[in-house]
Amino acid sequence: MRTLWYLAITVMIIGLVVIGCSKPAQTPTPAPAPSPAPAPGPAEPIKLKLAHSVPPMSATHTAIIVPWTKMIEERTAAIGKPVQFTLFPGGALAKIPEQYDNCCNDQSHVLAETLRL
Repeated sequence: MRTLWYLAITVMIIGLVVIGCSKPAQTPTPAPAPSPAPAPGPAEPIKLKLAHSVPPMSATHTAIIVPWTKMIEERTAAIGKPVQFTLFPGGALAKIPEQYDNCCNDQSHVLAETLRL
């Protein structure tokens, strides 16, 4: 009976040594990180039509409206969302009474008018 116990203990010790000395299970290697998406190219400009009834040679057109549109174009281009204006001075798209309806019907996008007192 003693021999049987020694044999059982010996088998258990050999089993523990074999299990303890075996190589650890390999952990799966993490997948490589996805590469970042390429930076988008320059955006297409938003094209807006600006209509007003002021003559193209007037100070209102040359000193206020034109510089304002240039400033908006520069600032929006600097942030990557360009806006481009096409000017229609002197009532080129519609006369004064129809300009509001013209803007509401998407024939122009921006309406600039001056008060005439």
